Amino acid sequence: MRRLFALLLSAVLFFTVNSSLVSCVQDTPPEGGITATPDGDNGPAETVVVPSLRDYSDRRTVKFSEIEYKRPDIAALSDRMRECAELIREGGDFDACISLIDGLNAPYEELLTMRSYASIMSSRDRRNAYWLGEDAYISENFPTFSASLEKLFVACAQSEDALRYESEYFGEGLIEEYADGGVMDGELVALLERESALENEYDSLSGATVTITYKSFTDTYDNIIAHYKEHYGESSQSYKNALDKCSRLLDKAISERTVEIYVELVRLRGMIRTKLGYTGYMEYAYESCGHDYTRTDALEFIKDISDTVLPLYVNLDYYVFQKYFNTHDAPPLDRTALINGLYGALESMDPTLHDAYSYMLQFELYSIEDAKDGREEVSFSTYLHSFDAPYLFVTQTGDTDDYATLAHEFGHFADSFINGGDDASLDLMEVSSTALEYLALDGLFADLSDEEAKYLLYSTLRSSLVSIIFQGFYSLFEHYAYEIPTKDVSEKTLTDAMMRAARDMGLNEGAFQKNEAAGIYSPLDCVLIPHLIRVPAYVLSYCTSESVALEIFMSELECDGKGLEAYMELITRDVDGELSFEEELALAKLPSPFEDGFLAELAARIHSQLMGNYQYKNAA
Repeated sequence: MRRLFALLLSAVLFFTVNSSLVSCVQDTPPEGGITATPDGDNGPAETVVVPSLRDYSDRRTVKFSEIEYKRPDIAALSDRMRECAELIREGGDFDACISLIDGLNAPYEELLTMRSYASIMSSRDRRNAYWLGEDAYISENFPTFSASLEKLFVACAQSEDALRYESEYFGEGLIEEYADGGVMDGELVALLERESALENEYDSLSGATVTITYKSFTDTYDNIIAHYKEHYGESSQSYKNALDKCSRLLDKAISERTVEIYVELVRLRGMIRTKLGYTGYMEYAYESCGHDYTRTDALEFIKDISDTVLPLYVNLDYYVFQKYFNTHDAPPLDRTALINGLYGALESMDPTLHDAYSYMLQFELYSIEDAKDGREEVSFSTYLHSFDAPYLFVTQTGDTDDYATLAHEFGHFADSFINGGDDASLDLMEVSSTALEYLALDGLFADLSDEEAKYLLYSTLRSSLVSIIFQGFYSLFEHYAYEIPTKDVSEKTLTDAMMRAARDMGLNEGAFQKNEAAGIYSPLDCVLIPHLIRVPAYVLSYCTSESVALEIFMSELECDGKGLEAYMELITRDVDGELSFEEELALAKLPSPFEDGFLAELAARIHSQLMGNYQYKNAA
């Protein structure tokens, strides 16, 4: 099976659009913008560990600074796809058609690569109009490309040589998926393009793009503040007043527009699922994310979170976390110590993981920097297909918690490095990242003081429990939101869905009321996080993966090496297999989070580790 086409064969409609911003495109990049360069403050080479150089001739990787950006001609590539499809429909020679399809692999790889590249560069500097425009150009034109690719698949599946196209080239699934025709007509493409444009607009909401009115000025927040700084000085009361008032005006304007965007997205997605023939949008979203369990399984799992993880967290928060964090601040951590610290931890853990990290350093496949003007305050990993290379992006906070963030994103990096970019379900991919936060602790502790180690352990554990609870809440809200009939979707009905989710989760509804003094301009501000805007059903994978990660951690605590062994079994999976999430867990001798009593037993083990036999049940 040809890897890249096989990837899209099963997911041509279910791609995740990389985050991007406004659709403003310049004809030429700013000075020096066409070629990637390492982060400006990577520091002297001797400050960050330099691994022994290795030969990776089996990959096409080059240093990130040597990659040249080339804007993909999506229209031309789409035309080539359609021409190839037409030749197949006309009964063209099989070998000749295969040769044409082979010729499309490289430009398709390049399209995916440049898509990731533009996303990386725009995340480095959200004020760079060129990179914002390139990011938006690719994401908003991708539905057109997907439609032309679908036409090619349909032509192959309906041709007299359909069995040969399936068995000799694309692999199993071509005929079943496309013999009855495609769904990417002009109406659906328009809906998907509008969805992408709204997501891009959401990404663009910032002081540089949002217009507010302050006194006699109607302009962007950045321009108004720059005016007061220039004319009155930063120490003046006029500047301080403008900064305070305009910040609140900006937050309110962003809140209002975000709510409007989400309302339209939920309506749009209702129309998209109708066009695709799904009975509900979440069914489509589950398939997009690779969730291979049922909606019933998921909702029962979320109820278990409310019944077991919530009371566990309430008890630990009262007796452990509050007492500790009220008297301890996060120890500071600089960039060099962060990078070198994880390098040393992985060296003592596993040679495969250490090799992946060394490869990342050798080819500069990372951007690890403090938050600064223009840099997006996110962390993620992506894949550069033309170079067989993952890429890691981390925005630091400057304290010990950065270890967990870097370990998390490197877990994604290592998964892609080991498996050649072949994606598993989101649930399994998030286990790769989340579990590594815990497994790396042992190696990190060797170089940390007792106080740093304790802070990192408590912080990581508290973060996991909060994540399971609130991502479960967000997921429950999504389920309720997409059950609303499309014609009835509004800010009010979505707010009602959110309050229903809070009640069912066992959370305090009063905390989700509008409160402008606290920066809550709409109750929906409490749930409208980026993943709900961009990738519906994604947050559910945080609940499943955090649960499995904690199981792996508890196993490691109870038997040295047992958790790491299970983790490596998961991350070195057979990418050609057809195993489900639960089957992959079983292969690694791990229980499924959907098993009866899984969360209750896990909660008891966590509680025992921190508080002995003190009872926590019903503490909520």
